[in-house]
Amino acid sequence: MPTPRRTFLAAGAAAFGAAALRPARSLAASGTTRSVSVRFNWTMKGEFTPFVVAREKGFYRDAGIDAQLNPGTSGTQAATSVAVGHDDFAVIPSVQLIEGITNDQMPLRAVATVGNATGMCWGAPANVALTGPRSLEGRRVAISQSSTFFQIWDAFAKKFGVDQGKVEVVSADPSARIGMLLGGRVDVIADLFVANEVPLLQTRLKSKLNVWRLAQVDFDPLGYLVVASSAALQRDPGLVKAFTAATLRGMAYTAQHPDDAAALVARANDNLPAQVYHGQVAALVGLMNMRPAPGKNEPAAWTRSLEILHSAGLIPHALDHDAYYTNAFV
Repeated sequence: MPTPRRTFLAAGAAAFGAAALRPARSLAASGTTRSVSVRFNWTMKGEFTPFVVAREKGFYRDAGIDAQLNPGTSGTQAATSVAVGHDDFAVIPSVQLIEGITNDQMPLRAVATVGNATGMCWGAPANVALTGPRSLEGRRVAISQSSTFFQIWDAFAKKFGVDQGKVEVVSADPSARIGMLLGGRVDVIADLFVANEVPLLQTRLKSKLNVWRLAQVDFDPLGYLVVASSAALQRDPGLVKAFTAATLRGMAYTAQHPDDAAALVARANDNLPAQVYHGQVAALVGLMNMRPAPGKNEPAAWTRSLEILHSAGLIPHALDHDAYYTNAFV
């Protein structure tokens, strides 16, 4: 079995239907409960609500699982942690999984797709029009060098005819971007996520935030995935199936009861104001992968994602789809 390269390790609702809310096949028939460690790519936010819902509503418990939901520092860190066996599952964007598998032979696979897109977007005050890719021309635009959009910026500009010479890119630390926009030092923040920073930024603006999403031109890869190690898929498929099914119940509940789900995650975590969680969950529902089946990995969406990453130079080529995901557990 291939192992991660040293360099990678160092880098550290109705659509669901009633059936989706049925209990997962239980692993607890023998009266035992399995402890499972889940690593997120970042600290708690509304995008992780389905997992909190599955824990707090007892969906994991019904499946014989004691789920430990752990914060992370990056998608790379979370992927590595699962690859080396420190955690059982990771919740990471498709970009980090595709890069890890293609470039570093990471022994991982996606077992479910939570987000049909990342929700990457641009945000600007009401007086700055955002009508399409070339809206950035003539503007001061904040883009963090650590962001996903920075990685695909050159490919995006080339594909949609954006004259980069007319865009004043301001390399902004993620923690400083909102202050720069509020202070008028930049016109646009181009590396936001609709279900993450947008609701937080909106609470700071007196007027409505203008938002333009990369999905509007079909240039947004798949979003969050549930990821397991290749070894775990072979060694313990029953656990993977039970965890995935319980997570899908959490997705279904979030889609059908977004206000209750947001209130639940706000009670369980106090690192963000309740109104921000509600905004994040409302946006998340529009991103969740509900059709044609909850969590199912769709070939066309994976092809789109692989093409975007290849055009951006993040991967030298795309592997066969089955190197990245399996639908055996959804």
